[in-house]
Amino acid sequence: NYESQYILGTGDELFFQFPNLPEFNVNQKIDLDGKVTLSELSRVKISGLTIDEAEQILNLRYEEFLYSPNLKLNIITYRPFSVYLRGEVKKPGLYSFPGHTLLTKEENSLSFQRATIFDLLKLAKGVTNYADLTNVALIRDNPKSNGGGKIKTELDILSMLINGDQEQNIDLQDNDNILVKKNSRAIKEQILTINKSNLSPDIMTVFVTGNVVRQGPIKVSKGSSLIQAIATSGGKKLLTGNIEFLRFNDDGSSKFDSFRYDPKAPINTRKNPILMQGDVINVKKTILGTTTTVMKELTSPIVTGIGLYEIFTD
Repeated sequence: NYESQYILGTGDELFFQFPNLPEFNVNQKIDLDGKVTLSELSRVKISGLTIDEAEQILNLRYEEFLYSPNLKLNIITYRPFSVYLRGEVKKPGLYSFPGHTLLTKEENSLSFQRATIFDLLKLAKGVTNYADLTNVALIRDNPKSNGGGKIKTELDILSMLINGDQEQNIDLQDNDNILVKKNSRAIKEQILTINKSNLSPDIMTVFVTGNVVRQGPIKVSKGSSLIQAIATSGGKKLLTGNIEFLRFNDDGSSKFDSFRYDPKAPINTRKNPILMQGDVINVKKTILGTTTTVMKELTSPIVTGIGLYEIFTD
């Protein structure tokens, strides 16, 4: 059950309310030892408990000398928290989120939106083309009243992007561990869905070099393909040969491919892959194109046309 209750920890500030003894009411922040200091009870450890668990323990303690204490706890300030994201995302690692204070007025708290799975994936600059968004694993701490330890669930983020299923976009909690699993092949429909959403940055940088009008880094929209990037660089020049494609993966490995330029290649195929940040495209020249360049560099402009033909036919 991934909709587990919030687990208290160091830095959380709570309002301890005694309906029958308002003079006992107090705001307390959980200290570094996970404890709070309360009237008559001194220091009590509540870190690692849910609100319900803490209320139950404290009420039992107060029943020793108070008739029906009916103590209620309300969170005033949520502590900062961190989660770990791994797998098929652009920037895996540890992500920290700030704490939030609830504004109170006459004991009525104004709610706020906590960070969600979707927020986290956006911070990670989106997912790779091989991410399986139908099977995102979430591991989190389990309340002691539910058995403690860890609980795990699988989330279908793709259904949220396609159908708006907000139940999959759950709030993050401290110490969550999220894994975006890898699919054995890139799924075109998923890639196109992601590129239509605001999950990934709108603009990315790729590098185009070789036999094109403008060489160097270029900015392209997310979801752009290799052929579109070559067109953005001004297009290929005459006497173009093979295309060399290089991609550096997040795990340190790289992928290299070489193929003939095909302006009609369908998107997300070998000859027209959907690009990712940092991809390198080298447009090579044919042997004739390379030789022509060399001859232009080594001879005078007199060597053109018929002269070049005679050199190759001698």
